[in-house]
Amino acid sequence: MAIKTREEHFGTITYDSSSDKFSLDSTLPKEELLSQKLSAPLTLHWITTMKCNARCSYCYELPYLLKPKDKEQTFSSQELEKVIEQFAQQKVFRLYLTGGEPTLSPLLPDIVRLAQEREIKTVVNTNGLHMSEELYAVLRDNQSRLSFSLDSYLKDEHNTARRQKSHESIVKIMQRAGAEGVEMRVISVLQKKNAERPEYYLAFGKFLQGLGVQSWFLQEEINEKKKKGESEERQDREYEKNAEGELEEKPEMKLEEKQRPFFKSLEAELQKNFPHMRIRVLPAIYASFLYLLPNGEMGIHLWDEQKEIYGNLLKKSLQEIWQKHRYATVKDHEGILRVERGKEK
Repeated sequence: MAIKTREEHFGTITYDSSSDKFSLDSTLPKEELLSQKLSAPLTLHWITTMKCNARCSYCYELPYLLKPKDKEQTFSSQELEKVIEQFAQQKVFRLYLTGGEPTLSPLLPDIVRLAQEREIKTVVNTNGLHMSEELYAVLRDNQSRLSFSLDSYLKDEHNTARRQKSHESIVKIMQRAGAEGVEMRVISVLQKKNAERPEYYLAFGKFLQGLGVQSWFLQEEINEKKKKGESEERQDREYEKNAEGELEEKPEMKLEEKQRPFFKSLEAELQKNFPHMRIRVLPAIYASFLYLLPNGEMGIHLWDEQKEIYGNLLKKSLQEIWQKHRYATVKDHEGILRVERGKEK
């Protein structure tokens, strides 16, 4: 499954699951290429359940989460197989299996088995609070990448940030996964108190390297306005009245904007010190993701006032739903697609 390709009318997309990288080979001029629409998702973000056994303070889904014992509408076994078969037919490369907490979904073992049979890479995003022996074996044997939410290499800092005592359980799973050759990714939320402390992140990186982590994504904490659903456009600017009583942008930058030069230099420093680990320092961006909900609905902006549902996968095909997606061009995927200049045939 390491290398898969998909032909588009504007070129060839290649996905290397071993390095988790996409490339696009095309002869089109860049400006023309960026406007081309992909035939299907590269990655599908599948919210397998809204149940969660944690309540992290900065979680953008916090108001919508269910308790582990709550009832929830999900796919039947037959529906699940049909859904994954659609993904295979449309040549979707990768499934991000998230939640809530995906390990609470009874469908998770079947999802990863069915995807593996169809050579679709699965990435399971987990808070690491609990993973049964049976589930771990299924994920390992079906070559899932485990993605852990770990906010600090320091036990107390992580547990305080997450409002849960999960550091010990995460590290225990990671130690085993590293020893057994299971692919691992870590997602960390940048803590304000550690802002502009490169020595802290270097120590964090050494800790992850010692556990055998291949990828490390660091993301800015989502501010309160975003969690409450304020639009991104509104968040990006703060206004005040000038001498004439007109609204204009405030001259002072928000904390996140002030820190952006540090974020860029931090990424470069970490990449230099840990060349065998894929490292990105990124803003928390969720708006452009195409989500699949547990009940089959698909849409974008699910957690803010711009929420838009394109349809239900049990009633419409993935192709029909994808055609409605507003973020489906090459330009919308520039962050993950490396463009290579091909030769005319």
